Amino acid sequence: MALNFVKNLKETGHKLTAKEIFSILGLFLAWRAVLQFIAYLGIFRLNLNPDFTSCWKPGFSSWYTWWIRWDSGWYLSIVERGYYFEGAENFSNVSFFPLYPLLVKYLGWIFGGNYLLCGVIVSNLALLFACFYLYKLARIDTKSNSAFRSVLYLLIFPAAVFFASMYTESLFLLTCLAAFYHARKNEWTLACVWGFFAALTKSLGVFLVLALLLEYFEQRKFNFKKIRWNILNLALVPCGLGAFMWYLWKRFGNAWLFLQAQKAWNRTSSISLANIGRSVIDHIKAIRGGEPNIAMRIAQSFELFSFILFIFLCVIVFLKLRKSYALYMVFGLILSPLTKSLMSMNRYVLVLFPAFILLALWGKNKVINYAIVMLFSMLLALNTIMFVNSYWVG
Repeated sequence: MALNFVKNLKETGHKLTAKEIFSILGLFLAWRAVLQFIAYLGIFRLNLNPDFTSCWKPGFSSWYTWWIRWDSGWYLSIVERGYYFEGAENFSNVSFFPLYPLLVKYLGWIFGGNYLLCGVIVSNLALLFACFYLYKLARIDTKSNSAFRSVLYLLIFPAAVFFASMYTESLFLLTCLAAFYHARKNEWTLACVWGFFAALTKSLGVFLVLALLLEYFEQRKFNFKKIRWNILNLALVPCGLGAFMWYLWKRFGNAWLFLQAQKAWNRTSSISLANIGRSVIDHIKAIRGGEPNIAMRIAQSFELFSFILFIFLCVIVFLKLRKSYALYMVFGLILSPLTKSLMSMNRYVLVLFPAFILLALWGKNKVINYAIVMLFSMLLALNTIMFVNSYWVG
């Protein structure tokens, strides 16, 4: 599979040179090594006590278990015991979509059932492939230097610690990037197959159908006479969510359990634009409310900052890049506040790749580039130290 993926990278669109391939691979490996070293310092040299006794983490410590915290436990529970639902008032794992835990489970057959290691492997491999797709997608509209910077900025974004963790962000990013890349190359069957996988990975994935539909019309300059049969491929995308809902209906008799289970996390499934403003106001109140846990206040502040920053970037993407990119970002930004919460927003914006392509264009200016690299790198180091010590970072 990996060999076919690399072959596809060479044969479609911009042909990657050996220098480009090794540059991206080298950047990824350097990022991974530095992050591992920071995690080592954070655990064994800073003498920090765990911030949350409620944080789920493995019962033993190893180089790969440092990256397994918080929601990783939910994915592990799906792998080991399958889905369960214990009422809307109680935490249940039906809120988490199935593609990532399925890949972890299947890989576990190779590694003798070491699902924790498999979870980290799946995340990191998916991220590596996502880096290649991001570079190739950015190369369609930009020069190689800007495309490379987009990968760099993605990897050093402060919440990028989740890319290295047993979380689903890496896999979802890969599926979305691949869907958009093949759409840009007018390869709609491949694009929509990747969209199907995206909708099996996170709830946001189902909204790719609208962004890809806009991309379809955008490529044809909204000339409806140029519509062809391949537009029907877009029906594949919502089938990903449909497959999960069918499973929930067959197993539990309720296809909407993934929404109902959100109530335990203080999220509501009602759709109201007023919830967005209410989410922002409530989040500001929480930050200013005298929370004694300074780490939590830092995380909440960055969640709010990420939301505001990416709204601004979304507007510029709409004006300067592509309308389909902006629509994808809109859905990524509003889904969480629509549920009356900005919790984890800094993690959710990780997959909004058009923002990193835009920042890379701005990074042509050396001052802007140095500022982004220094700010992102320092905050990533801080988040990594906090994460491996069971502090909440999103």
